[in-house]
Amino acid sequence: MNHLDEAVLPAFRDGRAGDDRAAAERHLAACSGCREALEAARARQSGVASALAGLDEAFDIDAAREAVRTRLAAGRSVGPKPARRTLRRAAAVVLFFGVGGAAYAMPGSPLRPWLSHLRGGQSTESLSRPRTRPLTSTGETGVHLDVQDGPLRIVLNGVAAGTEIEVRLVDGATASVTAPRGTRFTTSGGRIEATTAPGTVHVELPRGVRPASVDADARTYLRATDEGIEIAGPVIERTDEVIRFRVPSR
Repeated sequence: MNHLDEAVLPAFRDGRAGDDRAAAERHLAACSGCREALEAARARQSGVASALAGLDEAFDIDAAREAVRTRLAAGRSVGPKPARRTLRRAAAVVLFFGVGGAAYAMPGSPLRPWLSHLRGGQSTESLSRPRTRPLTSTGETGVHLDVQDGPLRIVLNGVAAGTEIEVRLVDGATASVTAPRGTRFTTSGGRIEATTAPGTVHVELPRGVRPASVDADARTYLRATDEGIEIAGPVIERTDEVIRFRVPSR
């Protein structure tokens, strides 16, 4: 099954899917993972809209000055109340950049040039949260992604028959994929995608992030929901912390 990518999902959400909309609707009807990704995209859009609404609130400077004069005349402190609107604006800015950072990570996002302009042309890569793991002495490389909630998707492509995929359930809020030298990684929102080189693949999946899934070549091997963990892939070993799969011959 070919899943909807981060170019199709925003277009579908915004009603811009055009001729592809019918195909996208059929896929969404059959794929819970893509439905979850669509709902997450809608939630991010709602968060950005709320943040912008907070930034657009008018500031009445004459009323603020009058409030200061009134409180001075009464012999009271003028600190807290005039600051409240500023604090609300600051909270809106923080929310916008927190939610906007996820939208910025999408390929082709219109937020990329806009945010770069706000920062005076400075790179906005710091808004993304993936961290690349350098090559180790064993020739492995990887990527980490900080996630606070789901959905989280780990997508492995080009996995050779016989490859072992080790999924380790970990505490905290950091997902990671480690694979042999030559593996190519991309990240977007709550998604890590890897086109793997031959060799064992290690996945660390935060216990508290739901929903979460691990797919290999369009087949779901593991899905974690609030109800528990569903195993659909070919398991060769399972403990409370580690689930090891072996990719079958096609």
